[in-house]
Amino acid sequence: MSNPYNDPRLRGASIRFDQVGDRAKGTIANVKVYEGQDNTGLEYEFVNVVAKQAGQPVKWDKAGLIAGSKNLLGQLVALQPQVGDELDITLTELRPLARGSAKIFLVQHQPALPGTTSEPSIPASSSDDDLFAG
Repeated sequence: MSNPYNDPRLRGASIRFDQVGDRAKGTIANVKVYEGQDNTGLEYEFVNVVAKQAGQPVKWDKAGLIAGSKNLLGQLVALQPQVGDELDITLTELRPLARGSAKIFLVQHQPALPGTTSEPSIPASSSDDDLFAG
């Protein structure tokens, strides 16, 4: 029996990366600087989101992501994705540290082409290979 507290539907439309293999793909609708208590990051609003969260496939019309971890934030600052671009983010590794762990990500960036839209979808099959096809 799976843990009901890991059900992604309990999180609302907020993208989280908690376990290796968690993944999200969507089109950027908005990006702004996020000021947290302990750090500064980037806050994204995505549309047409497909994701694998806590091992479960999910689809959201809109979802938010706060990029505050050093690895993810550093990659996004280097890529500088803009509104309309598509991002595909996967948590690939959790590296143990003295306090907690560092999250290591694979970030793929597809700039928007003029006059096109991207609509990721979850097909009937829920295998990892099929989840992000298309």
